[in-house]
Amino acid sequence: MTKVRELLDIPPQVRKMDFTVALTEGVAHPKQTMATYVVTPRIADAFDQALGMIDGALRDGRSSGTYLHGSFGSGKSHFMAVLSLLLTDEELAWGRSEFHDLRTKYPWVGTTKVLELQMHMLGKDSLEAAIYPAYLEYLDAHHPGAPTPGVFADEELFDNAAAQLDRMGEAAFFGPMNHGVEASSAADDEGWGEWAEEERWTRESFDEARASTEPKRRAELLHALLETHFQAFRRSARAYKELDEGLWALSQHAKALGYDVVVLFLDELILRMSMGAAQPQWLNDMVMSMIKLVESNHSNRAVPIVSYIARQRALQEMVGDQLAGPDSHRLQHALSLARGRFGPLELPND
Repeated sequence: MTKVRELLDIPPQVRKMDFTVALTEGVAHPKQTMATYVVTPRIADAFDQALGMIDGALRDGRSSGTYLHGSFGSGKSHFMAVLSLLLTDEELAWGRSEFHDLRTKYPWVGTTKVLELQMHMLGKDSLEAAIYPAYLEYLDAHHPGAPTPGVFADEELFDNAAAQLDRMGEAAFFGPMNHGVEASSAADDEGWGEWAEEERWTRESFDEARASTEPKRRAELLHALLETHFQAFRRSARAYKELDEGLWALSQHAKALGYDVVVLFLDELILRMSMGAAQPQWLNDMVMSMIKLVESNHSNRAVPIVSYIARQRALQEMVGDQLAGPDSHRLQHALSLARGRFGPLELPND
């Protein structure tokens, strides 16, 4: 006779962390992620809404964002990990019968090129310090031969480069930058002919690029400098452009790589912001930066950017009475602007 314990897989012990799925780990281990995820009808509807955001962004060419709102234990990180797997056309995810209707509804999955960045925001002091390094790491992993995106504040670097050029002389300075320029056919073979150098760097071309207002030309010089004389500068958060300008450059770069949309998963962003209540100016700046994820001074982002922000409670509730007077007024104004741009996508507890 079969015993009940033979039908159930009961672990010898259960810990709180057994119910927690970190976003990046969930994406890295799809088999385990899908094996432990239960898709109820209401959860399936939430995935429909989430995919619908990207569908709308692709159709309209406009950036958008939403709060993934759910109480503690509702599985926000797990939800984002599964959504990421769906977007990468992971067979283990789409094999679930609960998603079959969504596959028919969104036929662009698997054919549209989606660039996904997963970020855990605890410990990050700005959106720039989270998004730009994540993008650079993505390039290192998936496009190691790609030029450096124009997300760096290049003015100071160009000034330093000019001073270094004067000290070193043209031969020593331009030698590393011109190494392998003649073999530009390799870049063409990889689909990077548009970005490949068309000439050797000289004092004249350096000065022309440094003074240029054309983003592509500046990016060519920036790439050459970061690959040679200023390699350590590549990872410096102090060198990043303000978010609006940087996201515009990032979208241009992603389009050149053949992507149709950029998707940002921002885990624990609201919790991180609530921890900065003692710095009201920083907190207000963070809220305004968050708004720039979807609203840009540039009307022509090359590809739309879709942002999913995990939220357990509204920020004003988490900050509570820690802000008062003018600080509270400024924050409430910023949050009212954000509410008009980020609607909540409710994650049920069932």
